[in-house]
Amino acid sequence: MIILLFFIGVTLLLFGRKLLWFCVGAIGFAAGMAVASYLFREGSESLRVFIGLGSGLLGAILAFFLQRIAVGFAGFIGGAYAAYALAVRFQSGSDQMVWPTVILGGILGAVLLLMAFDWTVVVLSSLTGAAFILQAIHPREVLEIPLFVVLALTGIAVQSGMLRKRPSQPGHAASKG
Repeated sequence: MIILLFFIGVTLLLFGRKLLWFCVGAIGFAAGMAVASYLFREGSESLRVFIGLGSGLLGAILAFFLQRIAVGFAGFIGGAYAAYALAVRFQSGSDQMVWPTVILGGILGAVLLLMAFDWTVVVLSSLTGAAFILQAIHPREVLEIPLFVVLALTGIAVQSGMLRKRPSQPGHAASKG
């Protein structure tokens, strides 16, 4: 499971925008695992993985058939997952603020994704990829936040470089170099 999380994290971090449907599926997987872990604290790991895989598959199917809805849904789930990861890290013994933070993060993620698609996918996939990698490697607590920031910024830098190198689309004037 650790190797899978690490692989998914690196793939999201570096290629989240290029592999959009993988990104949607991976975000669905992460959200399903997080919700299952929260709801079934005493449940087996295989139950959480099953729910995560089902959520990821649902996200990929939605992305294929209902692209615009899936994009908004992926933005909501990605924003909610990133907010959840941050809320859990910074909460002070109370679950009271976790859900409002998750919902707010989800709404923000959906709105951003629908408004600025490319850049939002880059940022959300980088944040989600960084969270997956940290979950896989379990760094010391003092290193978690700096490592998360470095990984996320690395993913954003790599993917933004790929965005700038895209060839111009038909019907658009070629950019002057």
